[in-house]
Amino acid sequence: MEMTEFEIVRSYKEAKYPKEQIKILADINLCPPKQIIDILTDNGLDVPQNKSGRPKVVRADDTITRHSTSRRKAVGGNNNPIPDSVVRFATSRMEELDARMQTLKKQELEIKTEIDKIIDEYTQIAKFLGL
Repeated sequence: MEMTEFEIVRSYKEAKYPKEQIKILADINLCPPKQIIDILTDNGLDVPQNKSGRPKVVRADDTITRHSTSRRKAVGGNNNPIPDSVVRFATSRMEELDARMQTLKKQELEIKTEIDKIIDEYTQIAKFLGL
């Protein structure tokens, strides 16, 4: 995967044509569209499905109406869908965590680069001293 789940969800939500966006996201991430659909539904989105498992968009009165056979995951094993407020909170928290992870990954790369420089200098000094 080239993108995080958060980036996939955000890209799908912001897409002008969500049906086409699934194919685009699959191409970018070098995976089948079904995997993108699974990520979207796992993150609480109702992705339109047709019989073949592909997204389905029905146009009515020049607007896009989505029909879905998928439902949000139930909480605690009952049939109640996750409340929208909880989904919004969780999504917001995921955004915060994603931003923090990106910062830490950048710091990790900087630290690894610095360690490599130190190891290289240490090795050069050891060679010079014949150790």
